[in-house]
Amino acid sequence: MSLVDSLKDIHLSILPQDPVKIDTFVFRLHYFWTVSFILVFSVLLSLSQYAGDPIDCIHDHNIPDDTFDRFCWVEGTWTRKLGFDAIGGQMDKAFLRKDLNFVRCFDESTNSDGKPHEDCWQHQYYQWVALVLVLQAGCFYFPRYLWQIWEQGKIQSLVSGLDRTSLIKGLQSKNELQKGEIKDKIQLMIQYWREAKGTNNLWAIKFYICELLCVLNVVAQFYFTNFFLNGQFAQVARQGLNLDENDSILPILAECRLTTYGSGGQPQLTSGLCVLPLNIVNQKFYSLYWYWLSALLVVSILALTLRILQITSHDMKKFVIVYFYRIKEFNDVILKRSNHGDWFLLIRLMDNMNDVVSSLFLDELEKIKPFEAYRADE
Repeated sequence: MSLVDSLKDIHLSILPQDPVKIDTFVFRLHYFWTVSFILVFSVLLSLSQYAGDPIDCIHDHNIPDDTFDRFCWVEGTWTRKLGFDAIGGQMDKAFLRKDLNFVRCFDESTNSDGKPHEDCWQHQYYQWVALVLVLQAGCFYFPRYLWQIWEQGKIQSLVSGLDRTSLIKGLQSKNELQKGEIKDKIQLMIQYWREAKGTNNLWAIKFYICELLCVLNVVAQFYFTNFFLNGQFAQVARQGLNLDENDSILPILAECRLTTYGSGGQPQLTSGLCVLPLNIVNQKFYSLYWYWLSALLVVSILALTLRILQITSHDMKKFVIVYFYRIKEFNDVILKRSNHGDWFLLIRLMDNMNDVVSSLFLDELEKIKPFEAYRADE
């Protein structure tokens, strides 16, 4: 079995795709696609970190290489900040040349106390990236987990037997659905609708809360990731995937200093250059992650705005039925006489039907007595 097959099996075991849709496409962007994106990089980093060599340092003192590597991995490494001149704002020549001055933060002749230069910063985050990504994935999945508890299997129980794939194949007209188990199942759904009409508001509000949590979580992820990267999250994204500036924020080459003590008790300072191959992956991930979060935030806010319009506007409900569910002819008295909870249940049911079944369901829904009375009043 290949690595790709193994990752696919792990992915499906963690995030199985439900045959019944109980939420929206934008909601799935959060708990399925975003979580999948994060976990893939987390697995890649974990494999490199625990099965490979996450750091490799060179130095010129009599210290075992493994000891020096472990120390630098735990205590962190150093680079100069971004390579910009603090006064003129110009790129430092040493930075552009990519010579050793770019990573030299300790000067043995002037900094015998072991303190780094003022324009240097320490990198200690990289050993935590894989774990932090798992925690972030959990934050994206939490609204889904909450909705599964609150939803209580309502949609599953109602559409059980209306398998979307089997309905699409060979069923192209309403006449084919006017008999057999499909007809009986639709009648049961109509009966439930009639009995539960007007009682679905709280159920729908719980989903709205989950949608709001998704938006708030994306905003929180921006702030948290920026804090995790020492305030440089946006800088990573702006510099792109390949530009040199990332080498300062997420360095591949950095400096490390270890202080040891001889037999006389005098400190001995050992400086070394360290290669951090994991930051090759980190650079690409955090660049993509910033743009993904930005797009996800925009889409989520638009979806939330559309949700508010659906709750408050009859015309918006009709627009959704016509253009999203492609049902051109139906009596919109159903929409006029349904509150937002009934509307939310209706579209969740229709998400699990093809166009033919959805149209038949609306036709049958119009025939129940409350709606017949409404048509007479109109």
